[in-house]
Amino acid sequence: MSKGLPLPPPPKKPISFTPLMKAAPALAAWPPGAFRDAYRVGDKPGANWQAVAAGFGVPNVWDLIWFNFQTTDPREVNFYLHRYVGCWQSNDGKNFSFKGAEPGIIFIPPFGWKRPSPDPLMARFLSMLTASVSRFPYITYKNVHISRSSFETVGLAVRNGRIGIAYDPDELKRANAAAMYLDYSNRFIFRDPFIDTISRRADVVHEATHAVLDMYKGNGLQILDNEFLAFLSEAIALKTLGYAYEGSNVFGLAAELATMVIDESRTKALVAVEEFDEAIEIDGKVENPVLRLREAIRHHPNFITNWWRRYRDDSV
Repeated sequence: MSKGLPLPPPPKKPISFTPLMKAAPALAAWPPGAFRDAYRVGDKPGANWQAVAAGFGVPNVWDLIWFNFQTTDPREVNFYLHRYVGCWQSNDGKNFSFKGAEPGIIFIPPFGWKRPSPDPLMARFLSMLTASVSRFPYITYKNVHISRSSFETVGLAVRNGRIGIAYDPDELKRANAAAMYLDYSNRFIFRDPFIDTISRRADVVHEATHAVLDMYKGNGLQILDNEFLAFLSEAIALKTLGYAYEGSNVFGLAAELATMVIDESRTKALVAVEEFDEAIEIDGKVENPVLRLREAIRHHPNFITNWWRRYRDDSV
C-alpha cells in the first residue's frame, strides 16, 4: 500500500476491550475515490458490514471492506475502523462495532465495483484446509471413506463455486456453533475474524468433513455418525500438526481415538475405525474408545435432541 496522508488521531473515547488489531500504514486516500455514498453507521442501531453491504446491493461484503481500507486482514480492518471510522465499542470483545462511532462514516463503492483480489475468505479457507490435512491418513467407517483426496475434492468444489463460504454470526449464535456446514445450501459459514489459528483449522477440518460426507449421496448416516467422523477427523488433523486435546470431553476422547488411528496408519494403508470398536485397555482401564466418543457426542447439548436424525446427504 502506498503511503498516504498521516493517520488521523485515535478517537477520544477509550477502548473498553482488547481488540484483535495490528497497526497498518496510513491509507493512500480517505475518503476513497469515486464513492457512491458516504454512509453514517455510527448512529444506526445494529449496523454491521454485512447489513450495510446487503442494503446497498454489494454482493460480497469484502468488496465493501476493501473499497474502504484496501486490506483483507481482519486485524488491519479493526485498526482502520478505530482510526478512520472512530469505532471504540465491540459486540464480541474482539472486533470493533459501528455503535457510537464518531465520525462513524464508511463509503459505498459504485454499482458493480469489485476489489482487484481473490476472495480472501476462500483463499484463507483453502490454505488452512490444505495445510491441516497434508498428512491425513486413509480411514473408513460404516462404508464411507475419508482421505486427503476427499478434502482436496471439497477444496475443488469451493474453488468452482459448488460450495460457498460466508460469514453469518447470527446463524452461528442461534446454533451455538463455532462454524457450520449447511448441507441444504452447500455452504460453509464461519466467524469473523477468520484468522489462521489452530482452533480455526480445527473448525475448517470439522466442517469440511461434513461436506465430504454430503458428497456420499444417500449414505444413510445418522447425525451421530456424521459428527463422530467430523470430531475424529478434526482430532486427527490436529494430532498430525502436533496438537492434541486432553480430557474426558468430546474433544479429548476424539484426540484419544485419533492417536490410535494415526499409530495404526503407520503400518496400514487403510485404517478401519471399527477396529477400535471393542474393549481396549487405556491407562489401566478397559474402555471402548469408539463407544466412549459416540456416547459423549450423543449427550452433548448440541446433539442430545437430534443425534438419531439423518443429514440430507443429497450430494454437492
